[in-house]
Amino acid sequence: MKRIFALSLCLLLAFTALAFAASAVKPVYTDITARAAEDSGKLVLRMATNLPDKTNMDVGIWRLQPDRKFLYSGVPLAYPSEIDTVVSGGVLTVWFPSVYEKGLAAGTYQVVVSVMQAQPDNTLGENNGRLAGDGVTTEASGVKIHRFAFDITTSTPLPPHPKKEWEEPAKSWPGAVKK
Repeated sequence: MKRIFALSLCLLLAFTALAFAASAVKPVYTDITARAAEDSGKLVLRMATNLPDKTNMDVGIWRLQPDRKFLYSGVPLAYPSEIDTVVSGGVLTVWFPSVYEKGLAAGTYQVVVSVMQAQPDNTLGENNGRLAGDGVTTEASGVKIHRFAFDITTSTPLPPHPKKEWEEPAKSWPGAVKK
């Protein structure tokens, strides 16, 4: 009887391990493109991925030369209450509005794509437990994260958005002070 119980327990554990391995997600990114949006001049980065829809992502751009320096993030300043860098339809599209304001010189940059710790509805399991493969690490809090880095080279600079000059109001109002 003990042998049957032990064998049943081993089979149950083996099936559980197989089920977990089958549901594991090893992030893959393909068809990566970077371009300036024609309507706004903002930098748009687009890539296909096997991550589930609604996966929250963080994407940042780093300058490599003359020294490594963080430049831009695709995550809104209102994070975590507002997140718009999410996988949708197997595609991650990231807009970098700050590039529009500051510009981006021609050159080579590193892009770092990260799966965020906070996921809606346990998209990747509790504590992102379904994440597996290269680039997956476990934080001290027990949450798994994934980082993927690649270089992009721009041959043409993205100029900063021209700032509008202050327009003098047609009529002044009481108490207005001209500078």
